[in-house]
Amino acid sequence: MDSTIFKNDEAYYFGEFYKVLQLFVFSCEKMILKEKFDLTEWETFLRNVLVKEYLRKYKSSFQIDHLNFYAEVEEIGANNEIDGFIDIHISNPMKIIGKEDLFYAFECKRLNGYSTKNKEYVNNGLSRFIDGKYSKNMPLAGMVGFVQGFKKDRNMDDLVADIKNILNNHKAIKTTKNLAKHEIDKKFKYSYFSQHKRIGKMPKINLYHLFFDFSSKE
Repeated sequence: MDSTIFKNDEAYYFGEFYKVLQLFVFSCEKMILKEKFDLTEWETFLRNVLVKEYLRKYKSSFQIDHLNFYAEVEEIGANNEIDGFIDIHISNPMKIIGKEDLFYAFECKRLNGYSTKNKEYVNNGLSRFIDGKYSKNMPLAGMVGFVQGFKKDRNMDDLVADIKNILNNHKAIKTTKNLAKHEIDKKFKYSYFSQHKRIGKMPKINLYHLFFDFSSKE
């Protein structure tokens, strides 16, 4: 990675990314109020509704109407094979001439309050940024948790605590800063930040986690 590419526009990208996070919070909360889902819906359907009906429609309200929002974009690896499909790929056509590897990536996972899903969030979501499959040329990215229920007598705080515990005890993922609250919107309680070492010579990555409670809409 040529880190100078990002550093030359560091303030711009961080400022723009923060607006993207605000858009996610606004869109998901609006989506929760307006839409009705059940437990048979996969995260791909939730993601598609989020991208098409909310992120694209409301981006101008956050002064980022120049950004393009795409769902399930393939990421081509070093051997010209597909490393995976990024759930939400956000590019800036005004800034990426000759820099197509600079984009914002968000991985979405459906959670239900149980450790099995929480482990999926880490092992088949967050880990894709650690191993460089996603966002290898960016020092930041996002995770979105669509929460559709909890174990009995448990809540969002318990879910986040379980994910923190999984990261603390993970043998492959080296976490330098575990999930800590990070305010995106004063009215939104469940936004977090974490930092992780990545494999090879890639610099650390900052991940921003947004957990949205869809359980009341089942």
